[in-house]
This record gives sequence, structure tokens and C-alpha cells, in this order.
Amino acid sequence: MAKRILAHPKSIRGLIALVAFLAVIILAYVPSALQKSDWMLGDFFTQQLSGPMAVQDIVIVDIDDNSLKTFGDWPWSRERLAQLIEILFTRYHPKALALDMVLPEPKDTEGDRALAQLLKTYPICLAVAFDFEQNPQVREIGHLVLGQTAHPAQQSATGYIANHAKLTEAAQCLGHITPYVDADGMIRRLPTLVRWNGQAWPNLGLALWQLTHPHQIPSASLSTEKKIPYRIGYQYWPSVTAEAILMGDVPTDYLQDKYLFIGSSALGLSDRVSTPIHPWLPGVVIHAETLYNLLHPIKSALEDFKIVSWLFSLMSILILIYLFSRFHPAYGLAAAALLMVVWSFLAIWGWQNQLMFSPSLPLAAILLVLIMQVPYEWMVVQRQNKKITRLFHGYVSSEVVDRLLASDEDPLNPQERELTVMFADIEGFTQLGKTLPTKQFSGLARQILTLITDAIYHHQGTLDKYIGDAAMAFWNAPVTQPDHAQKALECALDIQAKLADYNAEHPEQPIYVRIGIHTGPAMVGDLGTRFRNTYTAIGDTVNKAHRLHDLTKEYQTMILLSEQTGQQLKGLYNNGGLFKIVDINKLRH
Repeated sequence: MAKRILAHPKSIRGLIALVAFLAVIILAYVPSALQKSDWMLGDFFTQQLSGPMAVQDIVIVDIDDNSLKTFGDWPWSRERLAQLIEILFTRYHPKALALDMVLPEPKDTEGDRALAQLLKTYPICLAVAFDFEQNPQVREIGHLVLGQTAHPAQQSATGYIANHAKLTEAAQCLGHITPYVDADGMIRRLPTLVRWNGQAWPNLGLALWQLTHPHQIPSASLSTEKKIPYRIGYQYWPSVTAEAILMGDVPTDYLQDKYLFIGSSALGLSDRVSTPIHPWLPGVVIHAETLYNLLHPIKSALEDFKIVSWLFSLMSILILIYLFSRFHPAYGLAAAALLMVVWSFLAIWGWQNQLMFSPSLPLAAILLVLIMQVPYEWMVVQRQNKKITRLFHGYVSSEVVDRLLASDEDPLNPQERELTVMFADIEGFTQLGKTLPTKQFSGLARQILTLITDAIYHHQGTLDKYIGDAAMAFWNAPVTQPDHAQKALECALDIQAKLADYNAEHPEQPIYVRIGIHTGPAMVGDLGTRFRNTYTAIGDTVNKAHRLHDLTKEYQTMILLSEQTGQQLKGLYNNGGLFKIVDINKLRH
């Protein structure tokens, strides 16, 4: 089964590409599949991008623990709230104010009357909380007015809690304070508008912006589902305590022409929410962030980054499949890492520009290709390595085989390259065989050919073949060897030195080996058939090396080199009569 799979690499890689394409399409249309990874990456980006910013036009009025300690526990009387709001407008003159709280029931009559009068007099935005849960009992608490024209694409509510009628009827502005709570309890998104009973209400930040910008359209995107930007770290939001306002401890010009949000950071009021930038963020900060984004929008040429995410995913698949099919798997892995880095920068840019997209889709596509491709390429490499090891086991030393396995080159692919070819022939061995018993003769042949082969392997040569009592070898293939001519000559000299030692031990029957060496271009590779692999070299260079070895006796030398080989040596050797160099083109016939 594995052999059949490996025998059709194009089909397998095409199948991997098809599966990856289909996965991207499915993931693009079923975003919930990558929801957790999108949250994780999005939260990381948000944390890295939020930080200190000089907010000049929004201030949070915080009903904190000290304010509750000084002026009593929550809920405060309506008279106290009216006092706080009146002081803010009469002494500090803000541009507008939003209340991040809901007052569904009437309380003290005088306090409610004072609040209603303030709502009529000053630019104040009240809040309403909607319910998105599918409850059998619909809650309609309080009174809803000031709705805008609804659109079917907007988030539909199943209930609401609003302010009581006297306050609502007096209000000039009404905004919702209901974010989406994701499955992990984190708040990342806030509906731009919420639809109820044929009308729609903007979120509190947008409502406050509309109150001070009548008949204007925000330049920031108003998609139905808006990411909360969280551009400013929680600790960097300018705020004053309600206690300081009521006590008159805040400079009168500090809040002038500012947008104010009255909310609470007190632990007992349960208005803290889990967000990417803080585990327990006061809810009022969400609405301040929304208004800040409307006042200081990030303009981008792209409203929707989803198409970029899809295209990058598909492009990554094509690039990886191409690289894995044409080059060593290491290039594919390097490209995968590079694509992930490039996408990370693009995703951070898109997130910073508040574009809607899946940050993990391209990463998932890349990982999916790697999950399928890497095991397959590993199988291909293992098969190739086994083939190389099996084929070259008898041709080269184990050291050269290791270099082949570590190399990016395909040694089996026939190619033309410069080789140094050597023929080593045992002189008069055929005649010697006529005088020796068969067993002794075969043992002697094996001993001398082993001596020659050891020298070839020792000098990292490739043993092409045995031809009777001769051996053919070459250098610079299958691994590249810049000093191939030098290695060939050293091998020849080594053979002669070992034969000298052998002859000293066996003076009664000396053995001589004549060697011819030539350097030039040749075709080298697996030139066998489907029945049998044969790694060999062919061409005129091989023929000339063989001719040189035939002419060694005529030139009265045991080693005969061509001039081309001699040029490669560049005078590295002092001849000393050990070899001769001839011009191959001027050989005597």
C-alpha cells in the first residue's frame, strides 16, 4: 500500500492541496470551527496593541468604593444622583454625559423629578439593557422610547430592562449597554444596534456620539457586530471619583467640554467584566472605548479583511505544495515558518485597524498542509534514502553515503558533470591465472581487488565496476568534490604504495597495477532499467581514461595522467617519477 502511494507523488500532493482548499472553504463559512483559536490570537493582539494613550476628551466619573463609603451604599438615592449630575453640569460644563446604569423603578419622588428635569435640560444619555437569551418568559421592564429604524440584520433582543417611564420620557438619548458574552465568559464584541419590536437602539457610546453630532454619520465602521477596540489600557483612562466631584475637589476646568461616563468600579456593584485587556474591567470602560473609537476613528482602505485572509490561506497552500514537490522538504518547512511570520504581521495590522477577519484561518491552512505533507515527504525521503543506501552501498564508502543522505542533491538523476575517472588494471594477471590453481588464483584476485577498492573508498571515490581483473572508479559524483583530481591521484599513489608493501612480503610473485586517470565531462547517474539500477558514468572521458591505462606500459610508468587532470592538480605534487602526464589529444597510436 505504501509503495503504491509513494509511486504517485503528483496525485498525492494534488490530493493534499484539494483537501486543504476544501478545509479553508469550510472554515471560512463555518467560523465557529476556529472560534477558540481566533479568540486566543485576537486577545494576544489586543493585549499587545493596547497601551498608554493621552485621552483628552473623555473622562470616567467613578462611583468607587471610597465614594460608597463616604456617601452610603448602593443604590444611592435619586436625589444624590441628581445632585452629582447637577454639579457636573453647573460647575464643570461637560459636553455630554452618559449614565452606565439603569433605573427601572421610581424611588423618591423629589429625586426622580430632579433627575427628569436634568435629563430635559442637559445632553444626557440614559442606558437600557437588552436580553439575547431565548427565555420562555419575555422580560419587559421599564419603558422604551427613542428607537431608530430597525434592520433585519441587526441583533434581535428577547427582552429588556429600561428606565422607568418618567425618566425615559424626559430623556434626549437612549443607548444600550449589552455586549456579547462569548462562551469563555470574555467580552470582545458589542452590537452596534439592537433590534426590538421593529425599532433599534445604538450602543451607549454611539448614542452619546449621535447626541452631540446630530444628522452626521460616523466615519468609523458601523457594522452590525463591532469588535470592542480596547485601544487604551484600563489604567490609562482618565477618571475622577464621584466623591471628589461631590466634595468639590476637582479643578473646575478639568471636565470642561469633555464627554463623561458615570459608572462604577466598586466590587460590590457587580459591574466588572472579563475582557482581553483585564480580567475584571469596569463595564463603563467598554462604552468609553466605543465612544473614543468614534471620536478618533482608524481609517483603512479595507472595510473587510476576510477576503485577504482567504486569499492568503489559498496562496500559502499553493506555495507550500509547489515547494514540497520541487525542492527538499526543508525549503517547504522554512517557507511555512516565513508565511506564518508574514501573516502574523498582516493580522496584527488588520487587528489594529479593527477589521473583521479570522486571524487563525491562514495559520490553520498552513498547519493542515504540514500535517498532511510532512509525513508524506518523510515517507518519500525515507524511500529515497533506502534506495540511495541500497544502490550506493557497493559503489562508495559509508562516509560518502552519509554525505549523500544529508545532501539536497538527487544523485540518481542522470546529469553531465566534470569527473576524474580512473582505471586500475592488474598487469599480466590473466597469464598468471594459467599457472596457479583456481582457488589460489581467485583468492589472489580478491585480495588485490580488495586492496584497490579499499584505496578508492579511503579517498572517497565511487567504485563504478570491476571489469575482469580491472577496476573503474571516478570522483566528483555522486557528491561534489572540488578536489576530485587530487583525490584520484592520491588514490593511485596509495594503491602503488600498498602494492609495494605487498610485493615486499611476496617477492616470489610480485603484482603490478597500471593506472590511467583522465578528467573531463561525462554523463553520470542511475542509467539502469526498471529491472535493475546501475549507477555509472559514460562518455568520452571514460574512454580516454581507459586508453591512458592501456598506454602506461608504452610510456614506462605505472600511473599515466592526462594533461586535463594535471591542470587540476596545479603543481601540488612533486612527480619524482611516480607518474607521467600526457596530452590526451597527442597520444601516440
